[in-house]
Amino acid sequence: MTTGTNSPSSIVLQFEAHHDRLGNIAWLARFLDGAIERTANSLPNEAEFIRAQDGMIAGFDKLGECFEPPHQFDPQEIKACLRTWATPSEGSRALVYSLCLVMLVTQVEIFIEHLIDVMLLAEPRRLKDLAGEKQLNFRDLVDAQNYESVMASARKKVIKEVLDSSIRDTLEKHLGQRFNLFKKNP
Repeated sequence: MTTGTNSPSSIVLQFEAHHDRLGNIAWLARFLDGAIERTANSLPNEAEFIRAQDGMIAGFDKLGECFEPPHQFDPQEIKACLRTWATPSEGSRALVYSLCLVMLVTQVEIFIEHLIDVMLLAEPRRLKDLAGEKQLNFRDLVDAQNYESVMASARKKVIKEVLDSSIRDTLEKHLGQRFNLFKKNP
């Protein structure tokens, strides 16, 4: 949230910073997807991985010798299992995409919070309409110590109400109707 004075220079929408963070999330998703693909394609052919497979097969052979009668493990089956276990799968991609979706939603929420705060800093009288029913409790007022802190608390209450709504209500009811940010086409 924006803090400090309400001077015109402090009431600036930081769109570029939010846009850059969204772009970084897209870059991260592409990078991780590529890393998963490269690992899946190259790992089975890496000399160190092949040596580790051979070491595991030798270990299973020694283990098999401990049984009476001795047990023979299938080296191809062991290699296939190790390759499957160590190679990233579609589940890895799904996890990356899920995490990126969470990051995107979080960034949009942070942007909406910033947007509302900037609008209410630029037009503090809108708080009368938007937060008229909201009340600050005694603790909030004592902690506030000055007018700007009281106004910041009122803005936080409005922002919390917006962000605690469903995404549809956030966009249509709050940003669209209450803040008049969107126009419906006839």
